[in-house]
Amino acid sequence: MAPAPLRLRGLRVRRQFLFTAQGLKASGRFVLLQGRPSPEAGDGVLFGLTASKKVGNAVARNRARRRLRHALTALLPAAAQPGWCYVAVARTATIDAPWAELTAELAALLKRLHETAARRGPDALESARAPVPPRLDQPGMADTSSLPATHTTEDP
Repeated sequence: MAPAPLRLRGLRVRRQFLFTAQGLKASGRFVLLQGRPSPEAGDGVLFGLTASKKVGNAVARNRARRRLRHALTALLPAAAQPGWCYVAVARTATIDAPWAELTAELAALLKRLHETAARRGPDALESARAPVPPRLDQPGMADTSSLPATHTTEDP
């Protein structure tokens, strides 16, 4: 019986992107790929896409994200490791890159990311398996009593 394909889910909130950015990185001509094990991924794979204003206007950024999304949804089920989260950061060259070169680079970056993780060993990734940072809207996270007062309503 063939193994079940990996379940792909998208990263949705900023803290997930920041958590992934603290992990391993692999850089290429068309894209920067970040990745790390994540307890939120479970047996599936989480992935996110980002394109800064350096990539171009809104039309260019959306095109870069669409191309990366299509390439990653084709590559991740076969090349990703279960329990990992990935973020693909678009570059200006992502927009005009030939499709074959873009997908080949993404596959090579995924492989390089996993080889680096294997070379560093599980102890190096232990911090990557730490829980996702708590959300700021949880009780006790917005306690500002230890901060100095910067604004008072009293007259001097």
